[in-house]
Amino acid sequence: MDVCEGVGPWARDGKKNESEFTGDLEAYMKSMISGPTQYFWYRTTLQISEDINHPQSFNYKIALALVVAWILVYLCMIKGIASSGKVVYVTATFPYIVLVVSFFRGITLKGMGDGLVHLFTPKWHTILDPVVWLEAGTQIFFSLGLAFGGLIAFSSYNPVDNNCYRDAIMVSMTNCLTSMFAGIVVFSIIGFKATMVYEKCIEMRNSTLLELFGPSYANMVPPKAGEMVRVNFTRNLTNFVMPNLTECNLQKELDNVSSI
Repeated sequence: MDVCEGVGPWARDGKKNESEFTGDLEAYMKSMISGPTQYFWYRTTLQISEDINHPQSFNYKIALALVVAWILVYLCMIKGIASSGKVVYVTATFPYIVLVVSFFRGITLKGMGDGLVHLFTPKWHTILDPVVWLEAGTQIFFSLGLAFGGLIAFSSYNPVDNNCYRDAIMVSMTNCLTSMFAGIVVFSIIGFKATMVYEKCIEMRNSTLLELFGPSYANMVPPKAGEMVRVNFTRNLTNFVMPNLTECNLQKELDNVSSI
């Protein structure tokens, strides 16, 4: 019903998540980083537990969705290349339609520039990290489908004189350009999310300071004691208030959001 009205179900759960502030600013900001969509996905849809040793109740909705997905795969593959060839027209073009729509939406969001700067700013020290190369290799093998049995089976239907070298170059280049384009789409949205979290952090800090000292703090101070109070105010602000306030840093928020 929410989708028919133009409102995603995560919007309702997201508002509930944003209202759950118990006084711990750091924990609240961590929940804000995830956003309403992640909150809806992990808490409402997956009903994820704290760890594997403490499972929740059986999620019949996910089990039913998995069965339906495998039935659809079976129907697409039941007649081999005759049926799967027609399905490819949808499965190959639909992701690009979604990417293009998401791209034009992403570049209109506030903070998208910061996300793209974060994407294209090189971190040269990571070149020597073997984990980075392992993750990159895993991504390439997965996205190209190298040594996947299904692709090997489909390639057997090619003509004997098919130019496999040309196909390999075209698929590799298309995969590379698509990954770069998808990265722009994703990081424009990441920049927006990080900006929203950053502005929320600033708002919470200002609200905390306002609650501690109030807008009329100076009017409550007697004129003769003004100098002494200013010294005590600065000392209290430095030693007590500032260490207990969460640091608001846009670059830190970009790192946190992009690591989710």
